[in-house]
Amino acid sequence: MSNKPQIFRSSFSRNIGKLMGSGIFVGILGALCLPIISRIYAPEDLGSLQLLISMILVLSSLSTFRLEEALILPTRMYRTEILYILSILALIVSTVFFGFVFYIFSDYIFTFFNLPMYSNYVLVVPFGCFVVGLSQITQMRFVASGSYSQLSINKISQSLTNNIGSIGLGYNVASLTSLIVSYLMSFLLVVMIYFLTNKSRKISAKCYSKKMLFRYLVKYKKYPTINLAGSFLNNLSYHMPVFVLSKSFGHEAVGFYMMANKLLDMPMALVASSISQVYMKYAADAFNKGGGELMLLYKSTLKKLLIISVPYLFVFLGLYFIGVELVLGRNWHGVNVIIILLLCSKVAQLVTSPISTTLNVVDKQEYGLFFICIFLVLRYALLESGQSLNVAIILYSLATSIFYLVINYFVIVQLLKFSVGINL
Repeated sequence: MSNKPQIFRSSFSRNIGKLMGSGIFVGILGALCLPIISRIYAPEDLGSLQLLISMILVLSSLSTFRLEEALILPTRMYRTEILYILSILALIVSTVFFGFVFYIFSDYIFTFFNLPMYSNYVLVVPFGCFVVGLSQITQMRFVASGSYSQLSINKISQSLTNNIGSIGLGYNVASLTSLIVSYLMSFLLVVMIYFLTNKSRKISAKCYSKKMLFRYLVKYKKYPTINLAGSFLNNLSYHMPVFVLSKSFGHEAVGFYMMANKLLDMPMALVASSISQVYMKYAADAFNKGGGELMLLYKSTLKKLLIISVPYLFVFLGLYFIGVELVLGRNWHGVNVIIILLLCSKVAQLVTSPISTTLNVVDKQEYGLFFICIFLVLRYALLESGQSLNVAIILYSLATSIFYLVINYFVIVQLLKFSVGINL
């Protein structure tokens, strides 16, 4: 019998199975609800929603200073609690700052993004950043404790709240308000679940010590610096089409792009997020045991993702020939073309994104940041140079595909050097 660890027959595989089980439910629910939502709301409404969501998600990548990502690293509970407190403090400070900025400059911000009619949503973005940031912290607490069953429940609850809320409120008043309320309520529910299930947890008094807090802020300084910059730029790059398309082609174009992106991301959510959440924890454990085990984990996970990408590719090629408008309604004619234009980049993302956090584990985040900066400029230039919506998306998809392939190759090189004891 081979001495090679059977990673996908271990608890790693079982925990991925738990999250994928909930992901399948979420995917089925989304597939059932999307044709209803697409017939209730106009492309312009969903495009405006996506623009606000993109603002929230880009800024929320800054809101916790990424300190919640370090929650999986300490081996002692009190150290995890210190990082938890630092994350909450960072979230409070950033929310106050975002609220001040949006209150003072709301007219300019909403006019810049062609949303002057929604200037009364001035506090939606700062509040959304707080809710999403708090949800990120609580989710990482569950990851750190290995509570994957609870993560599955959270995923299902969040999807139910968002989809059912959008349909229920939309039948009464089909507006942007109905959509944004449903979206934010889904994150609030996750936060409520965390505090209800952890209300008996007590934090030691020494964790609140200013000296101790500062000490751990310095110890994990790469998270509020390198990781923070990398996460912000990565999110900005991912949501850049929304911002650029809204300026160049209007909210209807954003709505079409959003719908295509949502359809492509739906099956990815079954796999990518499930593997990513489990992989981070197991990668950290493998790193502490030695480079060989981490390389084995990476290669095994990559192989599974490559296998999964094959049916993913063929499903959407088939959907192109069937015609998406049969599912979504007549208002969405042309979405199937955008799906094909984005498909290459989505396959590259599926294969790379769940295991790209390996750079964090081996403490080489600065290299990821370097590549993000280069491709951020390239993606923006290509989007702006597109003379039509389809050309802009083709150029963006090509640059995105190359970005993920470069990241994957670089991670493998780093792991090879690490496994033989070379410290770069």
